[in-house]
Amino acid sequence: MTVAAWYHCFSGIAGDMALGTNGLTFPVARKHVRVLRALRAPARFAILVQLMLGVLASIGLARAIARWPRFGPMLVAASACLVMVEYANGPLQVQRLPVRPPPIYLWLATQPKLVTLELPTPPPHALPLHDPFYMYASTWHWQPLVNGYSGHYSPRYIDLLEGLSDLPGPKSVAALTAAGVQRVLVHEKLFERGVYVPLIAGIEANPMFHLETVSADHLGEVRVYAFLPGFGREGAP
Repeated sequence: MTVAAWYHCFSGIAGDMALGTNGLTFPVARKHVRVLRALRAPARFAILVQLMLGVLASIGLARAIARWPRFGPMLVAASACLVMVEYANGPLQVQRLPVRPPPIYLWLATQPKLVTLELPTPPPHALPLHDPFYMYASTWHWQPLVNGYSGHYSPRYIDLLEGLSDLPGPKSVAALTAAGVQRVLVHEKLFERGVYVPLIAGIEANPMFHLETVSADHLGEVRVYAFLPGFGREGAP
């Protein structure tokens, strides 16, 4: 095999490894190479792909210059311009976070320590959504928080997210009970338009939820509910 062929082969393998559990090679390699089980982000294999593509591009440019030497300087200049265009970037969209605790978290800091879940939660295919904000806000109240954000997500958390698909239906009640949830915060402005009002109506019609207080975060209304089955679990505060 030529050098270029080897690079194509390794680029393909690295590209598939970068897909993690959605690819073909990483799940197999993880079974036999223990160190891969602790890899936080398989997507970093894409770095190898980029390095190999850079080498392949250099080989291609060198061959093009050798074939058309008269156009060599033009090819080099055009390649440099294309690289600059590819690396161009613009301002990132960022979320503005409060630097002082909103009223809901000041209230929460004065309450007994209960297992707390903040809604909306992310769907399993769109993690982490607002979970990083919930973790950030937890430094104002230090309640035991179900929401979490990391490079790894436990099967129990994924099961909970899937179980909340019919909230406040029986499937979600069972999922909340299994997770030991005792308090639920519902943030109005973090839901898509048209979701919050019917969700609140459904929650308040369900006897498993008891309204504790209505407060506000940095964007709008927040309603806090005690989830009553959570207090019946063994070892619950």
